[in-house]
Amino acid sequence: MRPARGAKLVDAVLEASIAGSFTRIGYQARSRLFHWAPLASLRLDGKVAIVTGAGQGIGRAIAGGLADEGARIVVADLRGAEDAARS
Repeated sequence: MRPARGAKLVDAVLEASIAGSFTRIGYQARSRLFHWAPLASLRLDGKVAIVTGAGQGIGRAIAGGLADEGARIVVADLRGAEDAARS
Protein backbone atom coordinates (compact mmCIF):
# COMPACT_ATOMS: atom_id res chain seq x y z
CA MET A 1 0.00 0.00 0.00
CA ARG A 2 1.33 3.41 -0.94
CA PRO A 3 1.69 6.22 1.60
CA ALA A 4 -1.09 8.77 1.74
CA ARG A 5 -0.77 11.83 -0.48
CA GLY A 6 1.46 14.45 1.14
CA ALA A 7 2.88 11.94 3.62
CA LYS A 8 6.50 12.87 2.91
CA LEU A 9 5.82 16.55 3.57
CA VAL A 10 4.00 15.82 6.83
CA ASP A 11 6.81 13.46 7.84
CA ALA A 12 9.41 16.19 7.21
CA VAL A 13 7.45 18.68 9.34
CA LEU A 14 7.06 16.14 12.15
CA GLU A 15 10.77 15.32 12.02
CA ALA A 16 11.66 19.01 12.36
CA SER A 17 9.79 19.30 15.65
CA ILE A 18 10.46 17.63 18.98
CA ALA A 19 6.78 16.76 19.43
CA GLY A 20 6.64 15.05 16.07
CA SER A 21 9.82 13.10 16.58
CA PHE A 22 9.63 12.00 20.20
CA THR A 23 5.97 11.77 21.20
CA ARG A 24 2.92 9.70 20.39
CA ILE A 25 1.69 12.50 18.14
CA GLY A 26 4.36 11.74 15.55
CA TYR A 27 3.86 7.98 15.81
CA GLN A 28 0.09 8.27 15.43
CA ALA A 29 0.33 10.61 12.45
CA ARG A 30 2.94 8.47 10.70
CA SER A 31 1.09 5.23 11.39
CA ARG A 32 -1.95 6.62 9.59
CA LEU A 33 -0.02 8.21 6.73
CA PHE A 34 2.21 5.21 6.05
CA HIS A 35 -0.31 2.47 6.96
CA TRP A 36 1.82 0.95 9.73
CA ALA A 37 0.63 -2.22 11.43
CA PRO A 38 -0.44 -1.81 15.08
CA LEU A 39 2.45 -2.37 17.48
CA ALA A 40 0.50 -5.07 19.30
CA SER A 41 0.53 -7.18 16.13
CA LEU A 42 4.33 -7.09 15.80
CA ARG A 43 5.42 -10.13 17.81
CA LEU A 44 9.00 -11.38 17.81
CA ASP A 45 8.25 -15.11 17.97
CA GLY A 46 10.96 -17.10 16.20
CA LYS A 47 13.37 -14.13 16.12
CA VAL A 48 16.73 -13.84 17.87
CA ALA A 49 17.83 -10.55 19.44
CA ILE A 50 21.42 -9.83 20.42
CA VAL A 51 21.50 -7.34 23.29
CA THR A 52 24.81 -5.81 24.28
CA GLY A 53 25.14 -4.48 27.80
CA ALA A 54 22.33 -6.77 28.96
CA GLY A 55 23.96 -7.67 32.26
CA GLN A 56 22.33 -4.77 34.07
CA GLY A 57 20.35 -1.55 33.78
CA ILE A 58 18.80 -0.47 30.49
CA GLY A 59 20.29 -3.37 28.53
CA ARG A 60 18.74 -5.89 30.93
CA ALA A 61 15.35 -4.14 30.67
CA ILE A 62 15.56 -4.16 26.87
CA ALA A 63 16.42 -7.88 26.87
CA GLY A 64 13.46 -8.57 29.17
CA GLY A 65 11.08 -6.58 26.98
CA LEU A 66 12.21 -8.37 23.83
CA ALA A 67 11.83 -11.73 25.58
CA ASP A 68 8.31 -10.76 26.67
CA GLU A 69 7.48 -10.20 22.99
CA GLY A 70 8.63 -13.72 22.12
CA ALA A 71 12.25 -13.22 21.01
CA ARG A 72 15.08 -15.52 22.00
CA ILE A 73 17.81 -13.40 23.56
CA VAL A 74 21.59 -13.56 23.18
CA VAL A 75 23.12 -11.67 26.10
CA ALA A 76 26.43 -9.87 25.57
CA ASP A 77 28.05 -8.11 28.50
CA LEU A 78 31.48 -7.87 30.08
CA ARG A 79 30.08 -8.46 33.55
CA GLY A 80 26.87 -10.04 34.75
CA ALA A 81 25.95 -11.97 31.59
CA GLU A 82 25.41 -15.21 33.49
CA ASP A 83 22.96 -13.54 35.87
CA ALA A 84 21.09 -11.86 33.00
CA ALA A 85 20.83 -15.12 31.06
CA ARG A 86 19.18 -16.80 34.07
CA SER A 87 16.52 -14.11 34.48
